[in-house]
Amino acid sequence: MIDLSVAMIGRNESAVLARALASVQSVAREIIFVDTGSSDASADIARNFGARVFEFEWQDDFAAARNASLREASSAWILVLDCDEELIANDQGLLGLANACGTRAAQAFLVEIENLQRDGGLLRHSALRLFRNDPRIRFDNPVHESVGQSVYAAWPTQPIETAGFRLRHHGYARLDNSDKSARNEHILQKWLEREPLNIYASYKYGLSLAHRREPSAIEWLGRGFELLDRERDPQSYPFRHGLAQAFMQELRRYGLDGEAEKARARAARWP
Repeated sequence: MIDLSVAMIGRNESAVLARALASVQSVAREIIFVDTGSSDASADIARNFGARVFEFEWQDDFAAARNASLREASSAWILVLDCDEELIANDQGLLGLANACGTRAAQAFLVEIENLQRDGGLLRHSALRLFRNDPRIRFDNPVHESVGQSVYAAWPTQPIETAGFRLRHHGYARLDNSDKSARNEHILQKWLEREPLNIYASYKYGLSLAHRREPSAIEWLGRGFELLDRERDPQSYPFRHGLAQAFMQELRRYGLDGEAEKARARAARWP
């Protein structure tokens, strides 16, 4: 068993939770499940798999709930797992996880996530999901939360490698994710009310609108683009190229090819 705490948050996840818990039950020293207000059997399912269960009042802030789970962790390493994910626990994956948690040099690892699509295909991306149990590492952002900002702030020169194991995400294979999208947009709107000049929030809100083919996506992606273009060090924003591409794509969608070319030229000056 690895000196590892698996940190999870969830609400009304009884349909998928057992799969996630089963994938890590025999691997991690402890599982922490922070329940944000379930009315189903989620908490009981977690307890049946030996998880330590804690209640947390939902505040429209995923980072706050995530950080509550981190505060309860007692192992040397923490793996963040969503309820609709599972650890791919083959021999290679288990060895990769053990090797990552046995390192002395690294503070955090990127983890490759396989996103299962409705047609059975896979889309892959990586996220900072494995890291040391260190109070300097905490989540930021009320939605699309990440520990990246705190990791880079504490260890700005340390390269971050990809761990030798993968997670599989089943959420995109669901027939209807409209409730999740509406919830995230609501949180993004509240975030932007508090921080109207937040570049990342503008980007993510614009991207959400673009997925729904809302013309107002141009406004929000454009706001994020303009704010980022005024920054002294745009290279410090790892999402900068994604924002530029999304903005240009929306401009072209509505026939504004000339504006898209101007944006491309401006973004080309970013390191």
